[in-house]
Order: sequence, then C-alpha cells, then structure tokens
Amino acid sequence: MNNPPMTEHEINEQIWKELSTLESYDGGKRHRFSLGLPIYYSDDDTPDGLTIREYPDGRRELVRRHSEGEEIVRVLSASLR
Repeated sequence: MNNPPMTEHEINEQIWKELSTLESYDGGKRHRFSLGLPIYYSDDDTPDGLTIREYPDGRRELVRRHSEGEEIVRVLSASLR
C-alpha cells in the first residue's frame, strides 16, 4: 500500500517535532555534562545490543550493558558534536 503524500502542513509539523526532540536532547546532554556525567545513545550504525557512552571531554566508547555492569567493547574516536 502506498501512503498518500504528506501535506505541507504535515511536513512542517514533523520538522517542528524533530527539532523539539533535538532541543530536548541537547539540553539534557548539556546538563549531564555539566555534572561530569556521561550520556548514552545509539546511532543508526550502532550494532545491536551495544550503546555509545560519551564523556564530557568528548571521549566515546562502544559499550555492552548487562546485569554485571558495563563492558567496553571498543574505544571510539572523540566526538565532534
């Protein structure tokens, strides 16, 4: 089944929703970093079962979380975000 094309209004609503989500994420990120805490997230290319842990200084690690704690799978390049 093909969905009908989105109207201009629907497209604009979707854009505002995505911008609002990004703004909320960025505010939370800044708050955690100001406390010296890392953030956790996944990108589109993050392997299943793994998460990216990013520290306030830009260091990033690919981690696996399980009942015993966290396991560093690989150290990633520093974030340019």
